[in-house]
Amino acid sequence: MDTFNRLVSQLETKLIRGSQINLSAREQNRLLRERAGQMIQEWDFPHARLVRALTEEIAAQCVEKSLEPNAPLRGGAVAFGVLQDEFDRIPTTHPRLARVLQFAVAYNAVTLVQGHRTKGQTWCLIELGGTVLLKHGLTLSRGGFLERTVDDLVQSLGEAPHG
Repeated sequence: MDTFNRLVSQLETKLIRGSQINLSAREQNRLLRERAGQMIQEWDFPHARLVRALTEEIAAQCVEKSLEPNAPLRGGAVAFGVLQDEFDRIPTTHPRLARVLQFAVAYNAVTLVQGHRTKGQTWCLIELGGTVLLKHGLTLSRGGFLERTVDDLVQSLGEAPHG
């Protein structure tokens, strides 16, 4: 059932029960987050399981950082940042990760923002896609990222890093 139909169904249920027929922001948020989770579970493309593992790990760490008292990232973290030079070597050093990222980008699970300059360095940001952000209740504001390495990405796939 698509999101609109879920919202309408929820309103119909309230009407039948004689309840007030509006949905609170909390109910809308819950329904949208549930639907986002269902959409992610329904991903059916090559490496979908690994894309789910990658995005779940990024999201979990972003949520944890965003919930810290006095979290340093204003809107919250929505991405992993890997130094651009290290990211550029992925096809050679980690071909499986390269394929997973290729499908993650193709199916809008993540967006790559290459050449992001901050802290005197150049980063590639692996930003979570909207559906993943919605599922985890993360901000839709872009730019907040956690500094990570390629080995961190590899570990999120359940593999041991090199070295």
